[in-house]
Amino acid sequence: MRSTDAGRMILGVLALFGVALAAPRAGAYEEEETEGVFMRSCEMPAWSPDGTRIAYSADAAMSMEEDVNYEIYVIQLQTGAIARLTTDPSRDTDPAWSPDGSRIAFSSDRSGQSEVWIMNADGSTQMQLTRQHFEDDKTGRGNSGPAWSPDGTIIAFSSDRAGKSDIVIMAPDGTELRYFVAFPTTSEGDSTWSPDGQRIAFSGEGGVWVRNLDGSALTQLTVEPQGTFDGEARWSPTGTKIALRRADLANHGANIYVMNDDGSDLHPLFANPPSGRVDDPAWSPNGAKIAFVAGNPNGKGEEIFYANADGTGITQVTHLNDQ
Repeated sequence: MRSTDAGRMILGVLALFGVALAAPRAGAYEEEETEGVFMRSCEMPAWSPDGTRIAYSADAAMSMEEDVNYEIYVIQLQTGAIARLTTDPSRDTDPAWSPDGSRIAFSSDRSGQSEVWIMNADGSTQMQLTRQHFEDDKTGRGNSGPAWSPDGTIIAFSSDRAGKSDIVIMAPDGTELRYFVAFPTTSEGDSTWSPDGQRIAFSGEGGVWVRNLDGSALTQLTVEPQGTFDGEARWSPTGTKIALRRADLANHGANIYVMNDDGSDLHPLFANPPSGRVDDPAWSPNGAKIAFVAGNPNGKGEEIFYANADGTGITQVTHLNDQ
């Protein structure tokens, strides 16, 4: 769940109870803690381009005495072998594979606030791409949520400036920054590219939106029913579908929805979401499966799962909380 999401979700919850607020931001909320029970959480699965691995972020703490410390891991789907890629005492999350599979962009607050970093796919050569002060603003809270263009020449990300998150694009070396979407009073996040690289979908005011890369044709794809939030949109590799997470603010639930890329035929992936809440959809490279985060069946913590693109065949990938 992206850090750029949290504010809009919280504001939306308050709005349900009649609290007058500024326009909310795109959001997710953390799992509630269970007193006296050690649980690990994970988030943001991302398939490798060859479909053999899934990168994700998970709490590296192994006991209640340790501080929460999200790091990035990669799991081999065939063997279950797990490699830890980051080892910094900060929050490392939002892994995003480059199209050729050689590099992973990610978000980290190791410099004092969230910034976009990049590393080789084995975790080596970690470099910071963004800096705290985009242009001349010094009040923002950071940059996060990198998303590679299909040809690997551009990275889109969320830049939080003065408490409002906008979509910015840059070259993979951190240069050539420019705004892609900046609504006047509301925030945007969760960038996802169309397979042809000509459009970017994102979460914004009142739902999921899409815009051409050249800045033309801004279109709203979903309209959030009262008491819900649409975020974490992900374009399918086939280019015909978009998956997203729709959260039920009042009941603390969430389901994955799938729609055509013009916003039609929006429908839930699961009739009954596993553990009552699913987050962070991610398409497999061939579009046949969708990875996601849900609660461990034993009721402790979160795990990575995947299902067929029609919601059948749910398979648990990680087992962080099986004991």
